[in-house]
Amino acid sequence: MRRTLALFLCLPLLGACRSNAIAFVGANVLAPDGERFEPGRTVLVVGERIARVGPDGSFALPIGARTLDAHGRWLIPGLADAHGHPPDAEGDAISFEQYLLMQLAAGVTSVRSMRGTPAQLEWRARIARGEVDGPTLYVAGMLDDPAADPLTAEGARDRVRALAAAGYDHLKLLGGVDRATYFALAEEARAVGLPFCGHAPEGIVLADVLEAGQGVEHLGAFASALEAGADPRALAQQAAEAYLFQCPTQHFRLTYLHAEPPEVLRARDGVEWMPRADRERWEHWLTDEPLEPAARERGLASVPARLAFLRALDEAGAPLLVSGSHGWFIPPGFGMLEELRLYARAGISNAHALRDASRTLAEFYGAASFGAIAPGQRADLVLLAADPLAQLDNLRHIEGTLARGKWYEQAELLARIGALRAATDAASSGG
Repeated sequence: MRRTLALFLCLPLLGACRSNAIAFVGANVLAPDGERFEPGRTVLVVGERIARVGPDGSFALPIGARTLDAHGRWLIPGLADAHGHPPDAEGDAISFEQYLLMQLAAGVTSVRSMRGTPAQLEWRARIARGEVDGPTLYVAGMLDDPAADPLTAEGARDRVRALAAAGYDHLKLLGGVDRATYFALAEEARAVGLPFCGHAPEGIVLADVLEAGQGVEHLGAFASALEAGADPRALAQQAAEAYLFQCPTQHFRLTYLHAEPPEVLRARDGVEWMPRADRERWEHWLTDEPLEPAARERGLASVPARLAFLRALDEAGAPLLVSGSHGWFIPPGFGMLEELRLYARAGISNAHALRDASRTLAEFYGAASFGAIAPGQRADLVLLAADPLAQLDNLRHIEGTLARGKWYEQAELLARIGALRAATDAASSGG
């Protein structure tokens, strides 16, 4: 009977289960509501999708399935870095391959690139075809270019349609447009069905952002309202009613404000894996680009209000995304935990923080196809040695990551990252 059931499971999958099935057995699995772990569970993955989830022994595994002993381990959905800046858009020394592997090593299985390029569309396709190892990549179509002539309202509509036709996943505004053009972009984005997010232009106030339905990065117009003395709870209620997606990136802001001493920055997880040229550039930033003391003090003084706003957003039910963003001493992927620590500092529960870091990005795209451990979901999983609901820092204890059904042992990922770093260092020194 068990063999018959196993064969039955294989039939609709055209025999793929013999080589493409992986089963995590004995795991503590994060429940669909994200509030608790269910012990003694088996999660069966076939191809790029989760096929079944249930108590150990409650269903037969396909013939030839690879089994991973997950007893005493915690299985969570893969994380989603919602404000990535791949290196081809920034001129970083790190290779694209290393960037992708570092995201995986941090448990990130989805990346929303916020500095999209045509080359990233090809990387996205290569990852999807299985030619390159990495998280699923979502690429921004850049609406404005500071080096080009400003867009007009009609030019903005043409730009949106061209980016949609090219296959970009969402639209990113840097902020260099006038009011009429801003609303033309928002209207055309709705017409083509692409999410619209980014920075609000000068002269665009919070009421305009709410009307346009623009996703907000770095707290944007909400931060300006907070600095003007607005009540965080009232602002959060407005955001929730408009259902605006926000990616706060406050870890990036605190780094910019030099909130931590240099020795703490250097000791951050992932910094040691960065190529020498990037680390040297970060060291130059510490000494050559000092922040004016009064500006630093003003910035640090605003932190409590911003954290109160994060908590108010969570309590109001506004959708929150998570990213450490890109910048000095923020290695790819590893800034996620730093940002999540700020969510906890704001008073957001660990369960809600993990939800924001895994499931909300799917909602941003109007999908429900990843971010949870349930049949039919994309097979993006992270196996941990300790319980992240008890302590978010347990996200550091990654044993392996599954991205679109492919399993990556953590030790293997780190070895590959080290080899790519060494190759980049050797090339930069002429070795």
